[in-house]
This record gives sequence, structure tokens and C-alpha cells, in this order.
Amino acid sequence: MIRNIVFDLGGVLIDYDPWEYILTLGYDRENSEKLYDLIVEKFYWDKMDLGEYDSYDDAINDFVKQYSESEDNIRCFFKPGWMQVYRKIDDAERLYDSLCDAGYNLYILSNYSKEGFAYLEQKYDFIGRAAGRVISSHVSCKKPDKSIYDILLKKYHLVPEDTIFIDDLKENVDMAIQCGMKGIIYESVEKTEECLDNLIRL
Repeated sequence: MIRNIVFDLGGVLIDYDPWEYILTLGYDRENSEKLYDLIVEKFYWDKMDLGEYDSYDDAINDFVKQYSESEDNIRCFFKPGWMQVYRKIDDAERLYDSLCDAGYNLYILSNYSKEGFAYLEQKYDFIGRAAGRVISSHVSCKKPDKSIYDILLKKYHLVPEDTIFIDDLKENVDMAIQCGMKGIIYESVEKTEECLDNLIRL
């Protein structure tokens, strides 16, 4: 019997669109694409997710040492207020709330930096309604490493067979299934609702 539903954040409950944000900074197309490549492909997101930096400022300072020729552009992207690029997905939040109201235990399992998650936790109330959460930067491992799934299951005494995991990345869902959970690859709220209905009826 399904009792627990575990949500990823990015791409499921939270949207992140750096390209849209870069277009607001006033660069031409060529320089916008260069900045996008630098920030999305080369910035220390993995290190942030693993908790190797406590703050974005620490990571940015190291990053500009490596790409000193682009320091002005990097610091322009990460100017105060840049984290507004993290926006909740309203339809997904409604699904989340409806599952909570229906009595399911909701959990969050997500790859996120310490500072990024702290920002989301402060800004969006739905995160506080989760029965528990495991964030990669807090435990120094990230999906799809099996260790982070084990941490979630053990910390909250979850029975894998009673648990559904929802993530937008197939490799993350595949590992959840290997750990004994049921999995849904998030594509849209509507498809997720259909998959949930099917799995809950099993």
C-alpha cells in the first residue's frame, strides 16, 4: 500500500531557466550564449550540490579565478537577486498539496546547494509541509548515488515498496526502482497524476 511519495525539486516542483534570466541582462545574442555556456556547463554546480561550498559567493570567487577573463559577466549573472530564477511550478505545487491533503507522507529528495535550498525553504511554504527531506549538499552525496536513497529510507524508516519516487531524470528514477521503490519520470503534472493513479491502485 502506497503511503509515501518522494519528490525531486528541480524540474518537478521548481523551475530553473537561466537562459530567460540572461536575456534580461542586456547582452547581445552571441554574448548571451557564451555566458549561458559558462554558467550552465562550467560553473561548479556539482560541487555546490555536494556541499563543497557553503555559499555561492565562495564558489563564485573560485570560479572567477579559473575564468578571470569573464569575471565581469560571471558577477553580473550572480548579482543580488539572481536566485529568483528558481520559481515554483504552480500546477506541481497543487498536485503536491492535494497528495498531502489526501494523507500521504510527502518527502523531498533533491540535489541542491546549501544556500540554494535555504532560499527555497524560506520562500516556498510547501517545502515545510514535507514530512522530511534529504538534500545532497547536507549529506555530501547526490542522486543517482545509491547512498542518498539509502539515507532517505533509513532516516525516515520508509518501506521501499510503500514509496513512490518522482524525478524528471530517468537515471534518478532507475536508481530509486533498484532500491525497491516505485518510480515516475516527471514529464508533466497530468502524466504524473495518471501514473500515480495507476501505481496507487496496484
